[in-house]
Amino acid sequence: MERRAVDDVFQFRNQLVDRYSNFSRSFVRIAADDIQKEVERQYQDGRYWPEPLVQINPNYQRKGTVATQFSAALDEPFSSWLLDLASNALREALPPTQGYS
Repeated sequence: MERRAVDDVFQFRNQLVDRYSNFSRSFVRIAADDIQKEVERQYQDGRYWPEPLVQINPNYQRKGTVATQFSAALDEPFSSWLLDLASNALREALPPTQGYS
């Protein structure tokens, strides 16, 4: 199974926000044009999600991937099986994006 890293976290965030925006809009149909325009403006202005927060942690040291840390903490066959199960479930639940699949 191939695992790909997110190359551009900001692009990933924008794709996630776009998908959530489409999802959240799918529940309501606004008949009044003036209200529809105002709601669209609010979405375009990013009212419903904050800007990304970027921080640098001076104590951060890379010690491998989540998979390697998880495997080291648990029995190898079980952890590999569990990671594969979770990855497959997420892959089936979420359509692939350009930056992450």
